[in-house]
Amino acid sequence: MDESRHLTAIQTAIKWFFVCGILAVIGGAVFCVFQSVSPKTEIVYLNKTMLRAEIADNEDSRRKGLADRLGIEDNYAMLFVFDSVDRHQMWMKDMKFSVDIIWINEKKRIVHVQHNVKPDAEPYEKYKPPVPAKYVLEVKAGIAKRASATVGSVVKFDLEDNK
Repeated sequence: MDESRHLTAIQTAIKWFFVCGILAVIGGAVFCVFQSVSPKTEIVYLNKTMLRAEIADNEDSRRKGLADRLGIEDNYAMLFVFDSVDRHQMWMKDMKFSVDIIWINEKKRIVHVQHNVKPDAEPYEKYKPPVPAKYVLEVKAGIAKRASATVGSVVKFDLEDNK
């Protein structure tokens, strides 16, 4: 009798160990999926205006940008981080709302602002600055003016400079 209870206890422990292992694997998978889906963000100061900026720092995220979204909040932005300084072109492919596009050089100073850029149809117009930039910040239309973002203004954020 004691031996059968002992065997039953061992079998129960093995079952619980197996169930906990499966739950741990599922939890790890969910965590990995969440990490890959959850965008990287950074706090960006456009003069005194604080924005939560989603980071687009690879080819796929830069190509997608803010496309297919219905809109963004006033305090939200997308910060495009490029590997090199260049006259990076932006377009409004699959956009559903207007934005201000702000080009920023490697010293984090604004070099060009394009206000109230509206969504357009093919052929898509391309927007580029007159001088090279390292970053591009897209904000809801009107925010650049409201934040007094002008050429020469400093934009503050803490990204590593080697991105």
